[in-house]
Amino acid sequence: MKFPALGFIVGLCVVGPSATLAERGIGVISSAGDFLLDGRRVRGTATLLPGVRVQALAAPSRLVWKSGTELELSPGSAVIAHADRAVVQAGLARLRLVEGFSVEAAGFQVRGSGKEAAGELAVVSKPVLQVAALSGAFRVFDSRGLLLAEVIPGAALQLEAQQPGLQLPSVVSGCLMRKQGRFVLYDEVTRLVVELRGTGLEKEWGNRVQVVGTTDAAATSPVGAQVIDVSSVTRLSVGGCGALAQSLGAEVPAGVAAAPKPAQPAPQPRQGMSAGAKVAIVAAVAGGAGAGAFLATQKKETRSP
Repeated sequence: MKFPALGFIVGLCVVGPSATLAERGIGVISSAGDFLLDGRRVRGTATLLPGVRVQALAAPSRLVWKSGTELELSPGSAVIAHADRAVVQAGLARLRLVEGFSVEAAGFQVRGSGKEAAGELAVVSKPVLQVAALSGAFRVFDSRGLLLAEVIPGAALQLEAQQPGLQLPSVVSGCLMRKQGRFVLYDEVTRLVVELRGTGLEKEWGNRVQVVGTTDAAATSPVGAQVIDVSSVTRLSVGGCGALAQSLGAEVPAGVAAAPKPAQPAPQPRQGMSAGAKVAIVAAVAGGAGAGAFLATQKKETRSP
């Protein structure tokens, strides 16, 4: 009669720790080969625990959270996992982010703008990040929590963080409109609506312009993601902003809304500055590296808002 009781006690000792590990787990790690888990070499699968560091080796490693978020690390890439966020330290990762989850990388924070967003993220260097969106959209924030850019499906952006303590200008380009009595501009690189404060705006209302100024990080706006104090305004083209203004619930001067598009539209901007961070559109060239090359393999068409 003692042996069954002893067997039961031994069973508790073996099963107990495994049950505790499963309860503590926030997801699962899997790979066709080996990966490093807090520096230890592991093959196949493992429980994803909060705070662990995962590095893919020769084969990609896939992390799946209980919340539904998925992260696939390319060989050599590394991430630290938490319950509601992940910190990509190096390399390239394919993402499927659910609402409430964020990814930190190269000094930026990336979140989905809706219930779910999928795409790719690449840490080019410590201050440089590439983000590509396939479905849903990604929003990119700086370390202060200021929204810098929105990456729409079919697009890819490269962002370079500003040096600490260095106040760099903001450079935005797009249609100058009014909304709720305030001047706003839809930036064609970051896909953000920003509020503009300053002089010289009235005469360019309804035109495409390039604005240089300084983002007031402490200011909030009911009509824009950022508030920029303008130092200069340069006209890029006349009119052509009516349809965009209507879609955004903004206004342009009477008659501008019906203005025909020019026979040869002005070149679209490829880069700018958002609250001091350099932002550039990444060309989706097959055979290249980073997020742009990933988009080129997905056969997705770029969509405008």
